[in-house]
Amino acid sequence: MQLPTDAETDAVAPEPLRDAKDAHRSLAELARLVHDVISAPTLEYALTTVVRHVRKVMAVDISEVYLTDRGACEYVLLAGEGLPSRLFGAVRFGSGEGLIGRVAERAGPIALDDAATHPDYVFYEKTGEGDCHGFLGVPLTHQGLVLGVLVVRQRSGRSFQESDVAFLVTLTAQLAGAVAYAQAIASPVDTGPEGRAGAACLAGQPGAPGVAIGTVVVIFHPAALNEVPSAVYQAEAIARRVDVLSVGTNDLTQYLLAVDRTNPRVAQLLEAFHPAVLCALRDIAGAARAAGKPVACCGELAGDPASVLLLLGMGFDGLSMSVGALPRVRWVVRSFTREQMRRLAASALQCDKAESVRRLLSEALENAGLGGLVRAGK
Repeated sequence: MQLPTDAETDAVAPEPLRDAKDAHRSLAELARLVHDVISAPTLEYALTTVVRHVRKVMAVDISEVYLTDRGACEYVLLAGEGLPSRLFGAVRFGSGEGLIGRVAERAGPIALDDAATHPDYVFYEKTGEGDCHGFLGVPLTHQGLVLGVLVVRQRSGRSFQESDVAFLVTLTAQLAGAVAYAQAIASPVDTGPEGRAGAACLAGQPGAPGVAIGTVVVIFHPAALNEVPSAVYQAEAIARRVDVLSVGTNDLTQYLLAVDRTNPRVAQLLEAFHPAVLCALRDIAGAARAAGKPVACCGELAGDPASVLLLLGMGFDGLSMSVGALPRVRWVVRSFTREQMRRLAASALQCDKAESVRRLLSEALENAGLGGLVRAGK
């Protein structure tokens, strides 16, 4: 059969990129796409944004997102480019069915030159995939759970490269966080203003093998940890529902900048003083303050003497750090007034480069006689 025509999809297949080093390989392109995802007002808008940009950036014929329907044990097509919209919600693959189910079951990427020759391939006429040979599927994984699958397809045979896989893996890490957050917000576990708990289906991890019989007590701790950039844009709404906000800066930074800190090839590009990271921290602190709730910070920033000046200046109330970092941080806190830290934070937020922020803080510590805290060997 033939793939849906451009008239059906209101889309034109993009022109192929020049080579493997083209624009979609740059971190700037990926960061721009991640920003669009985390700033999307709804999950549906985020999914639509992803498939539209991925199709253009990777120069593929079809891009699509399937999300997991745990109740039905199926993967449901919810957004796509190069496919007619009437298929959204109608196309479903069962657990372990076809390549979609295989990617989810494996919880890892699958790249194929000719999908139709793969033993797990299942022809689904409605999707038009019979005319596509090149296939790359990457799972949306969050805290060990597969929340869906992101797929790109090419009509002609195509050998997807390692850089293609890395691009989608980094993107799906952020998208999975947005999906998990959207599902959590929609989950009926909120006790409501009168404190009455509603019915909910909760998934957990067993602490030990075996069978137990007894009464289960579920405790919802009234705190929220902001590590996913999408939560930054709803920090004020979250703050109204909890007693305290806490920011995990390590994950927040890597997801916000689309840099995997566990990947040695790009980890050096991780920059905690990036203006986008500082603006996110400012917004979270402001949201907590507006809701009258305390806000804390954990991660490498919380134990770094120079960073502490910014965090306290922005209004963070608590810092979580290793015991070894306490003496240096205590020294810094005792050497600056709250007003001095506020002014430093305000100046740092005006900087357009991380290097400028680092230089500003280093000078402040030098002037306070604490340069040895940031100068190696001193």
